[in-house]
Amino acid sequence: MTPIVARILRSAISLLPAALAAGCSLPDPDTLPDVAQDVAVTREVRPSTVERGPLPQLPATSASSTPTAFRDRGDRGTRIELPNFTADPKSTLAQQADRALREGRRAEAIRLLEQLLRSNPGDRVVQLALANQLALEGRRLEAMSRLDRLIDADPGHLDARALRGSLRLQSHQYEGAASDLAMAATMESPPPLTLGLHAWAQLQIGRFAEAEEAASRALDQSGEDALQALQTRAQARVRLGRLDLAEQDVAELESRASTDPTTRALRQLLDRASRGAGSPGR
Repeated sequence: MTPIVARILRSAISLLPAALAAGCSLPDPDTLPDVAQDVAVTREVRPSTVERGPLPQLPATSASSTPTAFRDRGDRGTRIELPNFTADPKSTLAQQADRALREGRRAEAIRLLEQLLRSNPGDRVVQLALANQLALEGRRLEAMSRLDRLIDADPGHLDARALRGSLRLQSHQYEGAASDLAMAATMESPPPLTLGLHAWAQLQIGRFAEAEEAASRALDQSGEDALQALQTRAQARVRLGRLDLAEQDVAELESRASTDPTTRALRQLLDRASRGAGSPGR
């Protein structure tokens, strides 16, 4: 994954409605399937009953998975590097685009990137950079259109898949998001951010076992706090009836962020599911 994609995924998270970001839409525990049922049965729960919780907010990619076409410039933005600046007749335009990207002048960056594409329509580095800038400017439909064309031309473009998947999550297109992010998660050494988003998308469509697995991978690979991946896994485990493992996750969440509203809601959800599991006739 490139820094450009990592940045837009983080931006996608920040654009979620406040209620979702606060984790206020956990399902009523009474809608949970019988916790004594097996995984195959619980996975058949209708997606409409699935928690629409906060997107995972995980660390960005490591340098080892960053293509050489991009270099992360920290808070100055992501630099797009085109080869042979001095020898290339388009070097002035490319340098102007690079400067606009680094300085966060998005409208100008979009204009310059569009000019570069008119000269070289097949440049996928520029295509992805342009889609990123359009999304950051709130022009989501245009960004999606660019990504659709890029992926049509190169279905295996995993960075584009990761970016489109995050935008689909914003639009509540959960099936499409899950498909894109599942492909993106197959990249070599996928970053925790991609795995966390993949887990969250799988949770939305009722694929709880896949959500648990992806969240576990995100947690295994994350060297930093991955609070929301842990929340995703805890929710998936409750839905699967794996209450002992869910208890471990919720206990860890409480040790990290006891006042977090999603953590508190998960504790209530787990406690009610546990009481239901021990009730006669359940």
